[in-house]
Amino acid sequence: MPTPAQEHDVETHDHDDKAQAPAPRTKHRHWRFVSDLVLLVCILFMLLWPWVFFGVVKGRHGIQMSNQLANKVARHPHQVGAIVTFIGTINRLIATLGQELIARNSPEDSPEATVFSISALLAFRHMTLVWGVRQWKNLVKGGSRLAVVALLLASLAALALIPSGTANLLTPVEFNKTAELRGEELDFDSDDPGCLTWFAQNCVMNDCDWEFYKDTPFRTCLGENQILDVLDSGRVNTAQMLSTIGINNQTSSLNQLGGAGGIRFLGSAKGALPIGPDGIPVFNLLDTEGNPFEVPAIRDGMVSYNYTLSQQGLETVVSCSRSDTSPVSYYPIEGLNSTLVISTNGTCDVADGLEQVLTNVTEYVTLNADNALTYWACKQSPSQDSLNPTYFVYLRGRLNYRESLGNITCRISPMRARDLDVAYHSLPRSFTSQAATTLGDTSQRPTYSPFTDWLLVGLGNVIWEGQNWASNIFAEAVLSMGTKNLNVSSFEPSDEHLRLFEAMI
Repeated sequence: MPTPAQEHDVETHDHDDKAQAPAPRTKHRHWRFVSDLVLLVCILFMLLWPWVFFGVVKGRHGIQMSNQLANKVARHPHQVGAIVTFIGTINRLIATLGQELIARNSPEDSPEATVFSISALLAFRHMTLVWGVRQWKNLVKGGSRLAVVALLLASLAALALIPSGTANLLTPVEFNKTAELRGEELDFDSDDPGCLTWFAQNCVMNDCDWEFYKDTPFRTCLGENQILDVLDSGRVNTAQMLSTIGINNQTSSLNQLGGAGGIRFLGSAKGALPIGPDGIPVFNLLDTEGNPFEVPAIRDGMVSYNYTLSQQGLETVVSCSRSDTSPVSYYPIEGLNSTLVISTNGTCDVADGLEQVLTNVTEYVTLNADNALTYWACKQSPSQDSLNPTYFVYLRGRLNYRESLGNITCRISPMRARDLDVAYHSLPRSFTSQAATTLGDTSQRPTYSPFTDWLLVGLGNVIWEGQNWASNIFAEAVLSMGTKNLNVSSFEPSDEHLRLFEAMI
């Protein structure tokens, strides 16, 4: 048994220990508060920085990557998705690590998991219920406690959505920018003396030769290599006619006009000469001011682009019919002791108001083949109610073509200038052309009359040079399309052949 003095000493010693205990505990609480605050700031930073980044990008209407990086992103979309998902996963791991460190700093002698304790947050994350069913009523009675529970659930949802949310906010995407393009083009209905002089100097002739315009070579006729573009354009026009019966093949390539890889049209060009960075190079007269295509840094950074220009095109109406006679005649060539070739020409009846239209064309010397197609054209002087002369094209089939084609007369209405919306799409690398929606009637503007005359000269070159010993490729384009797509015999006359000739011309 201890003596009273000893008991006094023991009690005094214990009292001193209790008096000195609060000092280290207070220091520990201060350190835990500071560390928890730092960890909380880190957690909030990891939660918020993707949103801040997204807000800055959105506020600046997009931040353009370097051209090299943008090209890599465009070429490797799956790898980019994996990288941003990995960043989101790392983001969540850091936020979760901070949460765990806060939990380790909590007092070990915490009596129970309460709504105000970090243990509740951990319990929710580990999918365990910290309160019984009866305790929920007490939380409701607690007033603001239920709001705290909602806040805890929201924080847990935020932690769970960190990987996917970060990936969505950081994934690079394409963004659209717009600019106004202005420029100049050929004016088909101009009365400016300088424009008319240019037309006269660059007319379509019956004699094929090379001419240079702005260091770019062009043929002075529509024959020879230009015939490929003409026939392809005619094929597209017939395909548009056939689209009414479900046949769609409306892509054409104009390879003889220049441009990288040629110029492709979805549908008919409708007489438009496309300008712009992807149009006919020598006719690209877009203003450089405000033109993003003139800035290499911007042009190289374009993943894809579209542009639409209001341009001028040509439209006309062609109607073909058969007749018993034809103004086209055949003659043997004087001084040539051979029947392999013949001379063809035509007459324009002055009594009917017709006159010659084929400038510098007196005859066509063609092969005396079994499948021969010959051509002539006339024009009728304009009446008071007409803006331009009316043109007539005469086609005459010889020998075998006499049965299937016979004599065809096509009436061409006055050529008119029409405003078009010509659009270029970089992904399919093609143009589209459609009539512009404008106020008032703008389709009745007369065109430069000799311009249409020269086009008929060019059409004669196409038919003339398309003749070979086996057939005429202009006629065969019509006959084969009628047989293949319309189930029409190529050996018998048909009205479907007339509709195809209208589209080809």
